[in-house]
Amino acid sequence: SQVHLVPAPLPVSLIDSIVFQSMEEMRKFNTSASELKNAPVGDFQRKVGKTLFARAGSWTWPPKAQVTGLAPMPRAALASGGVMAMLLHLANKGRLLVDAARLSFDPDENQTAARENRFLNYLSNWMNSGVALKRVNSKSKERLHQEELWARLFWGFVDRFLQSEPEKSAEETVLEHLQDELKSVDRKQGADVFCLFEDIRSLFDLGGGTLSELIGRNQSPVARAMILFCVRKDCADLLEFDGQELREQDWLAAAILFGIRSGWLDLPSSLRTIPGLKKGELSDAVTRRMAKMSHRISGSGLDLGPSPPRIQPLRELLGVDAGQEKITSDAALQLCNVMKWDCIKTRVAIPKGDHQITVDGSRVFIEFSGLPQVTTEIDSSHLSDLLAQSSLPSSKEARIRKMFS
Repeated sequence: SQVHLVPAPLPVSLIDSIVFQSMEEMRKFNTSASELKNAPVGDFQRKVGKTLFARAGSWTWPPKAQVTGLAPMPRAALASGGVMAMLLHLANKGRLLVDAARLSFDPDENQTAARENRFLNYLSNWMNSGVALKRVNSKSKERLHQEELWARLFWGFVDRFLQSEPEKSAEETVLEHLQDELKSVDRKQGADVFCLFEDIRSLFDLGGGTLSELIGRNQSPVARAMILFCVRKDCADLLEFDGQELREQDWLAAAILFGIRSGWLDLPSSLRTIPGLKKGELSDAVTRRMAKMSHRISGSGLDLGPSPPRIQPLRELLGVDAGQEKITSDAALQLCNVMKWDCIKTRVAIPKGDHQITVDGSRVFIEFSGLPQVTTEIDSSHLSDLLAQSSLPSSKEARIRKMFS
């Protein structure tokens, strides 16, 4: 028999089954996996195959004669899965987040959004190459447009964070980066950066200010995201954050920072799926793209074929940002109905003639001869606001998504 060595990583969707030497070994594995929040072994078939182990030879892995070294998976590729997942989970908050989620899954598509928004342009670059900024050594202090200054500061931090030592705290890495950035920006422009530096340094001091006060003092989306990054510990913590004072741009920057910190591997199983998707559907879409990104960065030349279709945010499926003033889809009507959102308008045209009106409690009945014409529609602007402000229960999101299957 022959063994074909293929460069790692490979997407988990290629795993057909996990085979164990005995029932006892499989039981131990299942017990260990159940103690971890990020080991969804239920997605894989597990079975005992004693004969496979009986035929095994005495060779060891890795075979020294053939393999000179095994390169670790690039940290950017590992982080990309977390970014895809977090942008998808937060995409209902607005069109900008929908565009970002689309670019994170397929960075070469939706280039119109990338061209119109510098922040998304850097996201597209990073998802393609694992590096957002090409550093240029310069001793002169460059004066940039304020939006570009913050975009470069943010993506420079992303690159730096993925190269930093894992033992460093988020606060340490952020402060080091801000301190270095202050050396290279114009003094007047750097005032806001210095304010952020001082606020983060005071985060854990008595009298340093509440989180709401710090967010109120720092108006840049990047600054707000970095404050949250230092205070909130993981992705689930961010998703549970009320954040009424946060804008769409703030959520975008925070989603990316929290996504790169956890990556796909440290996401809890609950965040590795979306209500209403088939089992393993999000995992297949994400891990295939992670593996392809890893091979692009390493230059292995391995072609993993086309990726599964990206997962669309519910907001995109509903067509909330399609430019229509009114939405009439059955799914949107169902969502408003199950969430009891007051944005459905119904117009009833009844034939001329004699009408009998009866009031019964909270309802009005109109009795007439013939058939009415009923028009039901939703104010897309109102629906957009409600989607952005609400957290949909899993059962209700699943119910709406299944209408698109």
